[in-house]
Amino acid sequence: MQLFASNIEFYNFRNYSDNTFLLDPKLTILLGKNAVGKTNAIEALQLLTSGDSFRSPLTEELVKLNEEQSSISLAITNEKRNIETKLVITDNKKQFYLNGKKTNARGIRGILPSILFNPDDLQIVKGAPGLRRKSLDNFGIQLHKYYSQVKNEFEKALAQRNKILKEDYIDLNLLEAWTDSLITHATMFYLYRTSLFDRLYPYIKEIYKMLAPEEVLDISYIPSFTSRPKQEDKSSVYKALYDNYKEVKDQELQRKVSLFGPQKDDICFYINQKDARIYGSQGQQRSIVLAIKMAEVKLVQEMLSMSPLLLLDDVMSELDSDRRDALLNFIDNSVQTVISTTHLSYFNEETLSKAQVITLEK
Repeated sequence: MQLFASNIEFYNFRNYSDNTFLLDPKLTILLGKNAVGKTNAIEALQLLTSGDSFRSPLTEELVKLNEEQSSISLAITNEKRNIETKLVITDNKKQFYLNGKKTNARGIRGILPSILFNPDDLQIVKGAPGLRRKSLDNFGIQLHKYYSQVKNEFEKALAQRNKILKEDYIDLNLLEAWTDSLITHATMFYLYRTSLFDRLYPYIKEIYKMLAPEEVLDISYIPSFTSRPKQEDKSSVYKALYDNYKEVKDQELQRKVSLFGPQKDDICFYINQKDARIYGSQGQQRSIVLAIKMAEVKLVQEMLSMSPLLLLDDVMSELDSDRRDALLNFIDNSVQTVISTTHLSYFNEETLSKAQVITLEK
């Protein structure tokens, strides 16, 4: 039975002192001018569902000015279950709780996954490759309980190898040992990431076709090595990474950084066989990002047999009327959504009649 977020409580969190918001099972609209705390509320919902914040804040930034402690808590419920996720910040340290018991960020992930769409995401198509990798990885971390562990192990091996490469006098035997470790962890992380990409891709393509019927969207995962192996398994990916390492190892010694692995991969979008990053219009690029977010909702529903919490932070003003209508039609009756906005004029009367509108003021 579907879980939904029923209410969120704030205590000295960001600009909130002591507030409670009741959330509608379908649509909640956070209405207010800029700098009244709409994005802070979206951030709190993301923290309490994914264990992370898209802002990557310092811990002390989450505590209201001149206060020593902060907390946020979220009630997640259905007819049979009542769950509480909570974050308490004291002495610049974060502590998560699940039903009153201490846990970590991993402990609250997957209970009610959240999909976030904010204005920065509109850079996914034309921005740096790291934005595309981060977007996919953040989604994977919520969808699969081992994704974060595999990613962390790879990043630790990468950091250690890079540390050795930066030394004035490099121990080549030690470097070789960490090279093997890096390739091993890179292989697993690559397989996790590309498996997720391959499941997400058909949904993105299908939804984009709905948004732009006259256009064909194709998406390619571009690895650090020449091309994806035809048969992707541990041995073929390990070999491809090792061959890639042999090609760049002399450059690595000169530049003192690892030049192969998933941290160098990219994702490319093509509309009618043209690179959308270069030739795509702003409307086409925004349609791609909108399709990605809709596709993430669909994949959560397929893989976890539940709907996520969809968080839309001030994106209505960034979309034209056709794309706003497509988004509202998609979320209608299909996924619990919280939208922040400065104007209700972006919504039709039918949508507003079903929504819980929370007006925020300074």
